[in-house]
Amino acid sequence: MPNVVEAVGEDRMAIWAEADGGIWTLPDLVNVPGAQSTAVRKDWLDQLGMEVPDTWEEWKAYWYGVRDNDMNGNGDPNDEIPISLEMGATGERSLHQLLNAFGIAASNDAQFCIMPGGTYGFVYDHPNYKAFLQEVRVLYADGILDQEFATRKATDILNLMGGNLVGTVFAYAEQCAVQS
Repeated sequence: MPNVVEAVGEDRMAIWAEADGGIWTLPDLVNVPGAQSTAVRKDWLDQLGMEVPDTWEEWKAYWYGVRDNDMNGNGDPNDEIPISLEMGATGERSLHQLLNAFGIAASNDAQFCIMPGGTYGFVYDHPNYKAFLQEVRVLYADGILDQEFATRKATDILNLMGGNLVGTVFAYAEQCAVQS
């Protein structure tokens, strides 16, 4: 695979390695580093006197701050959505973006993951999955997680961003740069 290595680089090839060190599939050959990212409203962070979050607890503090304040300044303290997520083509992505915060490195369809010790298994069997579900349940109940997260499409996310209504999204970096 020297042509693939040359096209995408050693670092990206290493990411594709499975637990046994072998590379058995190539997810894609699109060489767009950082194409998708977590976008956070820096202006809202500044209003709250916060830095960009690094830990789960810091993210939650930011999201609760968004929920509890009229961040967009339109006079309606209840229209901001602290975090909105896209459902993906078949619903597989809706909570996928939050799994990494619990040490769950999931496949694109959020069905499989690398387990502690390097084996590969179902996401649902990961030792941190129960904590993930409990935390997401609280975020949803507290109005932090978009109440429509399971049905949001990419265009919905863009509309929320363009409408000055959402504090955090996982989207293409280009979209995040032009939306405000």
